[in-house]
Amino acid sequence: MPRIVSVLFVSLLLAGAWPCPAWASPFTFTTFDVPNSVYTLPSGINDAGQIVGYFVGDDFGPAHGFLLSEGTFTTIDVPGSISTLANGINDAGQIVGTFYDGIRPRTQGFLLSEGTFTTIDVPDFLFTPFPSGINDAGQIVGYFDGDDFYPHGFLLSEETFTTIDPPGSVLTWANGINDAGQIVGAFFDGGHRGFLLSEGTFTIIDAPASPYGINDAGQIVGLFWECRGRAACYHGFLLSEGTFTSIDVPDGIDGTIASGINDAGQIVGFFYAAGETHGFLAEPVAEPVPEPATLIVLGTGLVGLLGRGWQRQRRNR
Repeated sequence: MPRIVSVLFVSLLLAGAWPCPAWASPFTFTTFDVPNSVYTLPSGINDAGQIVGYFVGDDFGPAHGFLLSEGTFTTIDVPGSISTLANGINDAGQIVGTFYDGIRPRTQGFLLSEGTFTTIDVPDFLFTPFPSGINDAGQIVGYFDGDDFYPHGFLLSEETFTTIDPPGSVLTWANGINDAGQIVGAFFDGGHRGFLLSEGTFTIIDAPASPYGINDAGQIVGLFWECRGRAACYHGFLLSEGTFTSIDVPDGIDGTIASGINDAGQIVGFFYAAGETHGFLAEPVAEPVPEPATLIVLGTGLVGLLGRGWQRQRRNR
């Protein structure tokens, strides 16, 4: 019997089935589109599974925000606006985003809470505020164009604005916040980098990466760049307990971006294919499952090897 085990070990190594088998994706993907849209771009998800984002209709007109809840799409447009983007949602259903009304020469931020829109403007700055995330305490993060015309991150907490700029940064985008007040985003200091801001300390995330969302477990999702001999050089990622996992929608031949994650580990984002943009929901698989082809090869090898071993044992008796 030891000889059978040794032969099996060598055979599996030669077949490439062990110790590095082909594994199925750690996610199951569901793709979706706002009806009659050409571009659907989800940007956030809460613990109830409600998804927000924005879309462009098949008339290629202005963008509109959307809420997807229990299979139903609801359009979000700030009253009087020409274009609206919904960017983040918390567990209370409060939504933040940005809009353009065609009157001011810039966009403005908004908070939608219990059916009421409130405008968000960064004090003393004329230029664009872009709220991108909100946690259950109502703290809002985003970025704005400063007097230097460069973007800077901000935190809005209890009506107080705090500027967020990692040391040495020239450009900063704050994109997501969890209930512990941890903030993720990206910055440029001569190179493009991601960051995590936790209890006043910046931790650099290199890939290069742009983190977009963080949940209460500290799992981070976003976008990273890496060319792999295909048209797309950008891919979604999950950073969990120090481990990066690439997120690529099977149909996303032109690129995948992960934009939000909830406490159940459900991830939303969008992917590009054939000139159109589609939304996706990725749900974690409990345990990696070997690809069917690997199982067939492995099973066939086991049967053959064990059969030959059994025949040898009969001859030696």
